[in-house]
Amino acid sequence: MSFHISVLLFIICDVVDHCFPQDYKCKVEFSPSVFLVDKSMKIVGKKQVPTLRIDSIDRISYHWRGADIVIFDTEHWWTDEKTNAGVNFYQEGDQIHPYLDVYTALRKGMMTWASWVDKHTDPRKTQVFFRTSSPTHFSGGEWKSRRSCIGATEPLLRDSGIANEKDRIAVEVIKQMKTSVTLLNITSMSEYRIDTHPSGILDCSHRCLPGLPDIWNELLYHHLQSSFSKVQVQPPSSKELKNLAIFSERDCWLSFNDSSSPSYSSSPS
Repeated sequence: MSFHISVLLFIICDVVDHCFPQDYKCKVEFSPSVFLVDKSMKIVGKKQVPTLRIDSIDRISYHWRGADIVIFDTEHWWTDEKTNAGVNFYQEGDQIHPYLDVYTALRKGMMTWASWVDKHTDPRKTQVFFRTSSPTHFSGGEWKSRRSCIGATEPLLRDSGIANEKDRIAVEVIKQMKTSVTLLNITSMSEYRIDTHPSGILDCSHRCLPGLPDIWNELLYHHLQSSFSKVQVQPPSSKELKNLAIFSERDCWLSFNDSSSPSYSSSPS
């Protein structure tokens, strides 16, 4: 989903990674980290191969510190296709697993992320959200399998009835955290919307804008209104949140600032 966050940032500010909308006292930044943990290279046999360090947070995590609102998501890339089917791909310490299934690896990666959040997030300043996965509509379940969204013009009348194992893992990890994390559960509602994928490129994974992601933003807006009302602070308007509440299948964060809350000024390299 990095495509639509880049497009929205470009529409708002003519940039694709971060901006300061002049009408609002805030900064919006997109910090791409599809796995949330660190990628590396390792010698296996006589070849250098890419690995995923599931015991080490992504090295760009310093960008995530200090935001007033931080929204994480992952899962979209945790597939056999993106992870060499788990063969000589997942690394812990100096050891590479000859094979590790994607669900076990995701759980380990999520635990690494959770530990980082618990250690480096100040709950008095930062609200942490985790967004569940956006369902794809490939008949085979995986990217490049037969597309079932082609020609769809109406929502499905029922969902698949199949529980999302990756979301279940994320929920279990979040329940063990010391930090309060708000779960933005968009999976079930999004599964009905087979009609919201970009038909022009036969893509049954990403979503069109405007469209379903606007509803995800409304969910975020509801949570922000509730939290702001508890501390008697004026919440941002609905129009403002539609501009600023940006989601992706990578992580992104929003930082709301006023004269009493200095801006977080770091930006991605």
